[in-house]
Amino acid sequence: PHTHTHSPCSPAGCTAPTDEVLGGTTMATRPAPIRQRFQQYMMMVALAVAGEDGSKKGRGAARGRDLYYLIPVHMHYYGARTSLAAGALLGTAVAAAIWWRWRKDTHIPRGDHLLSRICVYPVKSCQGFDVDEWTVGTLGLQYDRQWCIARFDGLSARERDGIPLGVAVTAREKRKLATVETLITPTHLVLNAPGMPELRVCLDKALDRGAGAECNVLVWRTRGRGVTEGFTSRAWLESLLGCTRDSDGKATYDLIRLQPNASGCRKLEEDTKWGFYAKSRADVSRFHDTSSLSLVSAGSVRELNRRLEEDVPVDCFRANFVVDSPLPF
Repeated sequence: PHTHTHSPCSPAGCTAPTDEVLGGTTMATRPAPIRQRFQQYMMMVALAVAGEDGSKKGRGAARGRDLYYLIPVHMHYYGARTSLAAGALLGTAVAAAIWWRWRKDTHIPRGDHLLSRICVYPVKSCQGFDVDEWTVGTLGLQYDRQWCIARFDGLSARERDGIPLGVAVTAREKRKLATVETLITPTHLVLNAPGMPELRVCLDKALDRGAGAECNVLVWRTRGRGVTEGFTSRAWLESLLGCTRDSDGKATYDLIRLQPNASGCRKLEEDTKWGFYAKSRADVSRFHDTSSLSLVSAGSVRELNRRLEEDVPVDCFRANFVVDSPLPF
């Protein structure tokens, strides 16, 4: 902008915009390209402080405009070289403030987050057990959600490619499943429930009579291929859940083991609701809801219980890993 001074001897009171006397020193107006580049740079700094659209992040657009209009005044009275140095310092300070705020929001203090528990849930919707160490692979923890309880009665007993199709049953439907204790021994899967005898299932292969029949199991919107565990497990589930056989004599509920090979796993990309999270056809899962591994923060559970009337134990989230953290979320 041009510089205007009022002269008592000139009616117009205007002088040329080339020079100005300030404190006994004549300062010439700097070339426009330098000023324009510096103004653009400082305007970007001002927008970074005020927010992308000048209104977000609680700073307001007025502060960005005020900083912008002060730039030519500073350049005119103190010179472009001094203004460039001051602008560089100001830009560095603003960048440091933005970095510190980002670091404060995203940095995780070391030493404050510890893995406190490792939990394995062999049967979907049944209780798990804690371990000090465990084998983990591409499908999650070994034997985690390797089994599920499927329903084969009524409309769900459809045939798909000549193989029976069942629907996975969870504790949302049958709350007694939440009382079933599970344990993995070197040779067996062991199930215990209140008032029920112990059920032992061989880990290597299905040895019970009637075991080994192939079936498809629908978990939410994806199918997994499994095999039945036999008549003993069927009778045990019938007694636990109080169910009866259908008119064809088939068991209403059955314990299903996912086939160990990759062909039996559920292809996550086939999920019509959450399939877009899958990166490729190689993203597969056992009888988990979505992901093969899950984690919960004990600090977040404590904060949740502070807001609730009744405390919720961390086991309700059925996570494989429990992290003890001082801060929630």
